[in-house]
Amino acid sequence: MTIGSVAKHTPAAISSAKLNVAREAPRSEGVSSPSSTKVTSAETAKASGGGGLLAPSSFTALLDITAGPAVDMNGLTKAPSARDWINQAVKKSQAEYASGKVEKATSGQVGPASLTDAYKQSDVETFKAMTGWNLVVLNGATMILDDDGNPPPPDSPLTDRLVDLSGAIGSDRQDGKLTGDITPEYLNDIFDRFANVEREFSSDWLDKAFNYLEGDSDRKVASS
Repeated sequence: MTIGSVAKHTPAAISSAKLNVAREAPRSEGVSSPSSTKVTSAETAKASGGGGLLAPSSFTALLDITAGPAVDMNGLTKAPSARDWINQAVKKSQAEYASGKVEKATSGQVGPASLTDAYKQSDVETFKAMTGWNLVVLNGATMILDDDGNPPPPDSPLTDRLVDLSGAIGSDRQDGKLTGDITPEYLNDIFDRFANVEREFSSDWLDKAFNYLEGDSDRKVASS
């Protein structure tokens, strides 16, 4: 899934586009959440089940898709499936992360903070609760997939809005305009930005996000 322009799905459903996310998106005026805690690479690896990957905790199909060794594309006797490409992309990202050759989202440099420059684990969880789609963040690329591992329809308004939303979140993180967890105030700001350029998101997404964030806040209070 290419971030940075209106996404077009390749047959592989994945591109290796750098995480210079949504530079053409309407810019934030600086709305951010109260916390400014930076997630470390170690915390990212623990939350995602392995370095080089961020994905919603409920996306269990990803475990099936990436189980076992990386798919050998040269050894396939038929055209690779979307799952084959996903397997290869995740395995490549994790191998790069393990080797230390991790691509920083902001400048193409290498360093261990690559994934958390652009997204936090809580971002992909909130994105899933809002849209019903899984935002998977790799080293230098992102994918948006349903619970079975399929991408959204190509060349559709749905795909465009999913890319707009994921790109805006990643861009605001990189620019330091979003520092803590996503808040209702931050989401209102995003929705207003895109409405002003006639790229409105579904109001249903906002309702679902508010319900999720309210429940997440209650869970944090209960566990403290």
